[in-house]
Formats: sequence, structure tokens, C-alpha cells
Amino acid sequence: MDRSFNIQKTLAPATSDETFNMHEFTVLENGSKAMHIISNPLYADVSSLGNNRTKAWIFDGGFQERDLNTGKVLFEWSCLDSGVDFTESDKHLQGHPSAENPWDWL
Repeated sequence: MDRSFNIQKTLAPATSDETFNMHEFTVLENGSKAMHIISNPLYADVSSLGNNRTKAWIFDGGFQERDLNTGKVLFEWSCLDSGVDFTESDKHLQGHPSAENPWDWL
């Protein structure tokens, strides 16, 4: 948006599974790139929690740098891919998370 709140460009999620968080969206390099938060629902191995559960639906959080002209993902960082373990979360895995309502462990 410009200073008068007119839409200048739109940007769709890079994949159909990705949750796109517009609240954490920063335009960079004179409007050619942006960084934003993403959450991807995954059925993941949570056995490191030691609670007799081996797998559960989780949100894998991270961020992307995107080209605003092409929509191309230039860089992506993911908590799980970077080795952040579920045991580091202060949120306990409770109930039965689903694909529609994954555990948001971040």
C-alpha cells in the first residue's frame, strides 16, 4: 500500500499449505523485496517430547524473503529445518492437534 492506503501490489503464499502472516510483513530495497512470517502445517515427529506420542500436527514457523515483482521465494528459514527442537517450546502439546488446528509450538 502507498501512503494513502491504495494497494500497489499483491503477494500470494508461495505454496498452498502455507499460512501467510501479513502482520509481520516488511518491504525492503525500495519496494522490490519483502520479508514475512510463514507457518506450514506438518505431520511431524514429536517423540523428543517424551510423552508417548510419536507424531502430531504442528505449525512449522519461519520466514521468507520474496521478490515482489515475481513472487519468487529468494530465501526461506524454517524452525524445524534449522534444528529448533520441540522441547524448547514453552507451550505444551495438549489434546489432539489436527491438520486444520495444528499445535503452534512457537
